[in-house]
Amino acid sequence: MVLVGLAALAAAPVARADGDPASDVLIGQNVFLPYSQQVPASDAAELAKAVDAANKAGYPLKVAVIAGRIDLGLVQGLWMKPEQYSRFLGSELRFFFKRNLVIVMPNGFGVSARAGNVDRERRILSTIKPGVGADGLTKSMIEAVQKLSPAAASATSGGGGSGPLDRILIGVGAAVLLVSLVFFGRYLRERGSARRLEPEK
Repeated sequence: MVLVGLAALAAAPVARADGDPASDVLIGQNVFLPYSQQVPASDAAELAKAVDAANKAGYPLKVAVIAGRIDLGLVQGLWMKPEQYSRFLGSELRFFFKRNLVIVMPNGFGVSARAGNVDRERRILSTIKPGVGADGLTKSMIEAVQKLSPAAASATSGGGGSGPLDRILIGVGAAVLLVSLVFFGRYLRERGSARRLEPEK
């Protein structure tokens, strides 16, 4: 009987993790990414940065990207029911987080909060069309966070370092400056040589 009891206790955390993966992750983190499909590291990092910026700016937020049924664990009956799942996930997290919880599925967004009204969030999210696949859904969530929090938009669209286009423009500018210096130096040398060849008066 003791061995059976110990086995049941050991199995309990596993069963809990399988029950609703997002709730287990979001207890200690602010972003849940799908298990069913891989998300590019750059998109995952951008989403984490946006959510972190929103929280630091005083907009408490957790998000979950649900790309397939498997991401729901044992609650797959809520697949393609984003609003219902957001409320379910919010209830799972009620002892750890009571503010804005946003989830995205292929057919739309869901948002809930155990404390506060989310009408504003629903209006904003209704204007965003979810992308295709885990990558597309993650990009849609990035857009959602940016629209929900101005701080997140600033952190990911200008103040967060140089992007590929920025690096290209910097490189082109450096090349133009180098060419200009070469021609200017050549001009000075030729002008100096011309002066030396002029007859003295």
